[in-house]
Amino acid sequence: MHTTNLPKQQYTYQTRGILAFSLFTFLLFTFSMSVHAKTIQETFDANNGGGLKVQTDVGKFTINTHTKATIDVTVEIEGKDKDDFMVEFIPKDGNLQIIGERGSEGWNWNNSLKVHFIITLPEQYNIQLDTAGGSIKVDDLMGNIQLNTSGGSITIGNIQGNVQADTSGGSIKIGDIVGNVAVKTSGGSIRVGEVEGELSAKTSGGSIKATFAQQITQNAELKTSGGSITATLLDTIKVNIKATTSGGRVSSDFAVQGINKKRKIEGTINGGGPQLRLHTSGGSVKIKKSS
Repeated sequence: MHTTNLPKQQYTYQTRGILAFSLFTFLLFTFSMSVHAKTIQETFDANNGGGLKVQTDVGKFTINTHTKATIDVTVEIEGKDKDDFMVEFIPKDGNLQIIGERGSEGWNWNNSLKVHFIITLPEQYNIQLDTAGGSIKVDDLMGNIQLNTSGGSITIGNIQGNVQADTSGGSIKIGDIVGNVAVKTSGGSIRVGEVEGELSAKTSGGSIKATFAQQITQNAELKTSGGSITATLLDTIKVNIKATTSGGRVSSDFAVQGINKKRKIEGTINGGGPQLRLHTSGGSVKIKKSS
């Protein structure tokens, strides 16, 4: 059997040529996918204080605001199954409902489909978003917000209104809120800015940081199954505190009248008030005074 041995330099050139051709093919494929992406663009009349409701089988969200009395919607759909995804718009009296559905024929979670809802709406508006999979990002807003995703992170700006956010897997980050906050994630950290209202934050795995910017009037709770908790409180706040950890230690900048142990602090701060419960199954708990 005759074997041909290429010179080392020639072999290197051929290898580089193959790599260059492979890279070119990949870029060409990526460019082709981008060029053939399906884009839907619509504009609807909107009233300040109106509402947006979106329910979609798949898709991430970017919500922006402007000073116009319109809702501008762009839906970017990519992947070989893009023509199988349908979007329905239902405008009514300055409100808008959007439904995103994937056809039942050929349904396969392994199929390639990426959907991005980019929505710009009035600064004063209410939002309700529900997606079976995708991240959610919301700009500063005046209005009530209700968000739910089966998998993805949630990022919210400064809000004047009540906030409810739930993700089955991903972190939650929220700015300053004038209103009540209830957030929950099955796996990820939670960060909340100053809250002038009631606050409940729960995660099955991740740390929690939150600031109570005013006196709470109802019971509040921060709870994680695995991670640390840092609660920053108004220095004049009046609460009944119960802070516990199964694996770490609890510390407080406040004088607490009651039980002060390594893994449990329970008692009153500044005479007591509504109950504030802080609990982690694995991590430290820090109770800090706002500066």
